[in-house]
Amino acid sequence: MLKQSAYRDSVKQNINLIKMMDSVQMNVLKSNQVMSVFSKSKTVRIEIYDGGQLDGDRITLKANDKTLLTNFETKAEPKVVNLELNAKKTALVLTANNVGTMSTNTAVIEIFVDGQKIRALTNLKTNESTQVDLYLK
Repeated sequence: MLKQSAYRDSVKQNINLIKMMDSVQMNVLKSNQVMSVFSKSKTVRIEIYDGGQLDGDRITLKANDKTLLTNFETKAEPKVVNLELNAKKTALVLTANNVGTMSTNTAVIEIFVDGQKIRALTNLKTNESTQVDLYLK
């Protein structure tokens, strides 16, 4: 195994640690929190499914105030939403319509952008919202 000092500075500079962490770890989205995602592509695929035990969690999803899903019950199978980015910034707002039969509303949202997958888990009470801002480069 190479020691860290054995790597050239030019190799270290080419590694984007933020992108590596986002694609590996689960981001937790709480109430009134905003996560930013940057895209070179005008099309983004979003997959939403229940993040824990199936307990009847329902969500509403909007993009720039346009409703994409209304009172949608998350399941084990992902719901696929293809989204066209028609503005420099698209505000994707996910609202918990309920908390199901167990504690908080936990929906997994996976954003497929520029060949990467960014995963986030909502942790919301009834009527709380969280937001993902999609920026078109």
